[in-house]
Amino acid sequence: AWRYRGALAGRSRKFFWYGTGAVVLGTLAVIGHGLFHHSLPGESLSFRWQYWVGAMKMAAGHPILGVGVENFGPYYLGVRLPEAPEEVADPHNFLVKFLCELGAIGLVLCIAWLGRLAWELTRPNIPAARSERASHPTRQAASKLTSGEGAGRAIKAVALVSTLAIAINIFASIDFSYSSPGSDSAFNLLNEILRRITLLAMLLIGTTVAAVRSLKAQDIDSRPAPLLLYAMVVAVAIFLIHNLIDFSFFEPGPMWLFALLAGAAMGIRQPSVAGQRKRTPAAAAALGIGLVAWILAAAFVWIPVGIAEENSADASTAIAAGKPNQALRLLNQAREQVRYNAAYPYRASLLLQTPTFNPLAIDMLEIAIKTDPMNAMHYLTRARYLFRTSAQQNAVLQSHAQQIREDFRKALELNPNDVGLHTEFGDILAALGTADDKAEAAKEYQRAIDFNDKLKANEPKRLNGKALAAIQVKLDGLKNSPQRH
Repeated sequence: AWRYRGALAGRSRKFFWYGTGAVVLGTLAVIGHGLFHHSLPGESLSFRWQYWVGAMKMAAGHPILGVGVENFGPYYLGVRLPEAPEEVADPHNFLVKFLCELGAIGLVLCIAWLGRLAWELTRPNIPAARSERASHPTRQAASKLTSGEGAGRAIKAVALVSTLAIAINIFASIDFSYSSPGSDSAFNLLNEILRRITLLAMLLIGTTVAAVRSLKAQDIDSRPAPLLLYAMVVAVAIFLIHNLIDFSFFEPGPMWLFALLAGAAMGIRQPSVAGQRKRTPAAAAALGIGLVAWILAAAFVWIPVGIAEENSADASTAIAAGKPNQALRLLNQAREQVRYNAAYPYRASLLLQTPTFNPLAIDMLEIAIKTDPMNAMHYLTRARYLFRTSAQQNAVLQSHAQQIREDFRKALELNPNDVGLHTEFGDILAALGTADDKAEAAKEYQRAIDFNDKLKANEPKRLNGKALAAIQVKLDGLKNSPQRH
């Protein structure tokens, strides 16, 4: 890009579409290789291919609107390939994630955003040097900061911004509530603060080297830096390419850094607005609408979620301190704050589970199931608790038997390829003891063996010879046992 920048700038539209065509052809080549070989080169990429094949089944079932944001994991269990042992919460490809979670509408919007981003990042526009911009009246005030007269003030501003950034980081990311003098927590607190002071020194060095013209002329360097601009554009592109096999794009740190670099590069690429007519009413209206939207979001989304998460964290502390009643109260408060999060009633149900049957635990599990019906663990927890607490009393066990069967069947519907789950259900059906249960147990044992055979020989989740032989013994015993109705 640096060497041929003249030719690229003169034919920017043509080269943009050449690049778009190369991306499309590369994508089709990868898909063709996967369809022909049923895998991609290398074990890691082959795992990704398995995720994507399962994801396409998910997308086919929810083509328009998808399964919802952050819902890939629960739905994936029902569509993953039998030879794919991993239970992943992300398809490791941001385009596939948009397609599965937001449907065709989300994918189209994502591609449109990518195209617009690529177009604006590759416009042949670089800011003029300071000498060419000095005639603009709006630049006169800024010129004082970039001249020798205002150099000290500008460098102080750089130092102030760096210091404020580290200060915000200290107060936002360090927990000051669990420290006391002379304790290990106080030492850890001091260590975290010293570590951030070290980061401040590194940040000051880096920003000073980048911003100051030289040690002799210690003023802010306002000259264009096209090589740095090209480097940022290439870095943003590589990050997006990497996220065709990774999920770091959806983590807060990388996403924030991507937005920072892409936004800065886009800002540099835009034509200067110096000297143009101001549009103050439109800007004020946009600011007002945005501010109202932020206030509403804070009142109805962020603040309740923050309070609920704080109660949940306090509940964890109460559990560690041996105060289950306090933890239960805090989890109930969290559930009242955020009724769409099934984690709070589920955790409350675990606290309510006693050696003898406790109907309140079942009530909390029922709430968790209604809140998140795609989570197989909710059904399994209820079935296991009912079986465990009533196994000693045959009459009670039989009264709960149908619910146990239905919960295991639902869990297996959501996660059909789990060898251990088929085996566990077979054991429970054999314990229930009716002829129909034994016949179904035999089918579950056989399914466990069949799904196990589809796993690779070196797969850690594949049952070894001893475990497999034990299942075969159970299966043979059911086939040879007398039938009882």
